[in-house]
Amino acid sequence: MQKFILSITLLFTITTISPLLSQKEKTAKYWVFFKAKEAHSLQKASQATLAKQFDISEKALKRRSKVLSPNNLIDNYDLPVDAQNIRMLLELGLQPTVQSKWLNAVSINLTTVELATIKNLSFVKMVRPVAKGTLPPAPEASVVDFSLQKRQTHELDYGNSLTQNELINVPAVHDFGITGEGIIIGLIDSGFRHNGHEAFQNLKLLGEFDFINNDEVTENQTGQDRSDQDEHGTWTLSLIAGFKEGQLIGAAFDADILLAKTEFVPTETSIEEDFWVAGIEWLESQGADVVSSSLGYNNFSDVSFYDQSDMDGNTAVTTIAADIAAKKGIVVVISAGNDGSNSWGIIAAPADADSVITVGAVDSGNRLASFSSRGPTADGRTKPDVVAMGVTTYLADPSTDPANSKYTARDGTSFACPSVAGVAGLILAAHPNLTPLQVRNALRSTADNSFTPNNDIGWGLVDAYRAILFHGPAFSTKPEITKAGDAYTIQINADSKNGVDANEVYFGYQFPGGETAKEEKMTADTELNSFQISLPDSVLGDSFQYYFKLTDQTGITAYHPNNAPTDFFTFTFSPSSVEGGDSSNPEIFQLAQNFPNPFNPGTKINFELKVSSKTSLTIYNTLGQKIKLLENKSLPVGQHKYFWNGTDENGRQVVSGVYFYRLAAGKFSQVKKMIVIK
Repeated sequence: MQKFILSITLLFTITTISPLLSQKEKTAKYWVFFKAKEAHSLQKASQATLAKQFDISEKALKRRSKVLSPNNLIDNYDLPVDAQNIRMLLELGLQPTVQSKWLNAVSINLTTVELATIKNLSFVKMVRPVAKGTLPPAPEASVVDFSLQKRQTHELDYGNSLTQNELINVPAVHDFGITGEGIIIGLIDSGFRHNGHEAFQNLKLLGEFDFINNDEVTENQTGQDRSDQDEHGTWTLSLIAGFKEGQLIGAAFDADILLAKTEFVPTETSIEEDFWVAGIEWLESQGADVVSSSLGYNNFSDVSFYDQSDMDGNTAVTTIAADIAAKKGIVVVISAGNDGSNSWGIIAAPADADSVITVGAVDSGNRLASFSSRGPTADGRTKPDVVAMGVTTYLADPSTDPANSKYTARDGTSFACPSVAGVAGLILAAHPNLTPLQVRNALRSTADNSFTPNNDIGWGLVDAYRAILFHGPAFSTKPEITKAGDAYTIQINADSKNGVDANEVYFGYQFPGGETAKEEKMTADTELNSFQISLPDSVLGDSFQYYFKLTDQTGITAYHPNNAPTDFFTFTFSPSSVEGGDSSNPEIFQLAQNFPNPFNPGTKINFELKVSSKTSLTIYNTLGQKIKLLENKSLPVGQHKYFWNGTDENGRQVVSGVYFYRLAAGKFSQVKKMIVIK
């Protein structure tokens, strides 16, 4: 895992309280805003040089390029807090807790005397309290009989998470071949216990940081965290990136993940907005495309920080930071809150931000949850934006042993929010060049109340499949390329809200270093929205670059990858199959080569039965030892598809190497080889 070193000039320094502070004198935490930053000529250095100087990743720059001009990818927001201001505070014996580049501010614990001194400093613009908030108070979890939920045929087995996924049409997107791959999703929450649960064995974790304790461990640590510290974050993470067939599948399970722990719960459930700001600044710099946060800031205990009039999109610190993140290209998704039935009633910051996607909760029947916070914002904007299932939502419970992983059902807008964040990731996987407002528009415009938005459910219940097609035709993320004999077969899924012209789907290819791409027409496959082409290896060779093009029924043309034919996919053939056993009836049964291959972490295995048969599909290692039984029952005639997530019978991830999969159907058997690369 990448290591992250945070300096005082970048994000924050967690330190002790001022050495000049009397032990008996009570302190409170305040934001100290500065008048100006140190002068810096951003125009005289290259963007690459500035990015390195300010620790901004290439992924962040690429995402910013969607919303900012090429010469303005790095701006005044990226300049650190003036070092001279920090030195002057330190000379006064005051230790900043968090530094925010975006706000040009620091947070500090101050006594009343120190507060008065700070206010009179010439370089200080203003001082205000750091607000505390709470995880949205969750109502009692409802009791549900998951055995009663409907079962439909999908590529994957969603187990008890089927209803919450089907309600927003996520399985249709997964079936189509879009699973969030290539998108980075960041979470801001209480902590995350991902090492000990079967649903996170394939988690594609890029990095994590604990902003309270200044380390890279976001799960509970002995003597530091309360026992329930990492519950809430684990629950929300599972709805985005969890993957355990037959149990729970997250909306964007193939996405890359960044985790920011910002909640401090030594004796009570509280969150402080300065850590939230530090978290989202870090996620932005690391290249997050989507940020999901189920935290809210209004009042805490008997202390009032904000009132309803402050929910105007411009007042709360977290609201301001959320909008800055959106201006830098991040899709920010926030839970509306669970205050719909109490005296507060409305959404809480940062759900009031102008450019975020605010998510309310409904039950499995698409009925508004009574606890879901309502709109409008104080300045009259409709909120929430959309809704998803937040009643009896099926989640991964924090576990320390994969073999005894536990699950739970919970209520709250906290659990509607990450599902929608996952859908935002699916939309970006289909259309990587979309801006945050375009993603929000896709969600709103395809939801079930889009023509009459209101302050209970906003634009309504999300429809993931319609949303991925809103801004134009979409392709499945990964094409399938197989070789049989001396020919390649290339297959891709493609769809448009206007309908694809089946006579206008093309496979374009050229050889490495070639100047001109050639295009060949693809034909519609037997499966819906599937197109394929077969070309001899004498034409394609063992290595080629390729892309796809289609025209829909209204004349709109789309490419895959997005910037083709300038950009290409690349394929290099590597012999990877061996066949054995009794295959005397190949015209009756067919086992396809798995795809992708080599793979990490998962792969698809397809086969076809021409007669109904008792069928088994088994994974073996090179010693002939059984690793996992994927299927063992009578199956009907037709095509069958399975996904192996690279784990053995005990849920442990297998090591890199060669493995074999064997199909046995009646008297037919066939073996093929696959390769796992870590």
